[in-house]
Amino acid sequence: MRNWLERQWYRWSVWHLLLLPLSLLFWLVSALRRTLYRTGWKRSVKLSCPVIVVGNISVGGTGKTPLVIALVALLKEAGYKPGVISRGYQGQATLPRPVSADSEPRDVGDEPVLLAHKAGCPVWVGQNRVEVARPCWRSIRR
Repeated sequence: MRNWLERQWYRWSVWHLLLLPLSLLFWLVSALRRTLYRTGWKRSVKLSCPVIVVGNISVGGTGKTPLVIALVALLKEAGYKPGVISRGYQGQATLPRPVSADSEPRDVGDEPVLLAHKAGCPVWVGQNRVEVARPCWRSIRR
């Protein structure tokens, strides 16, 4: 299956024609969103700390969690005190809350629990990342 998918990726096929309208729709939505931010219709929030965003449009299996663990290790090695915020995919936490290695994955999501165990830094979850960043930042500054 993997070889078939790779062959489809590197040569022109009927799949390209079938997926072209979806690609154009994604491009239009992305362009509209960028325009809304540039014109001020949507507002971005400035936090009082540097932020590194790790993400992409793919869900699962692209290496985001191992990358975050490696980034945290590098930042700690360089003398920084990083923290991790997450929405806690498939967890039930809505309000900002800290995650520890023994937190219940049903509540906070399995990846934040793994990050709390492996990264050795404050990990916080909640649906609104800006609201989550504030208590995480306070826990780092201590």
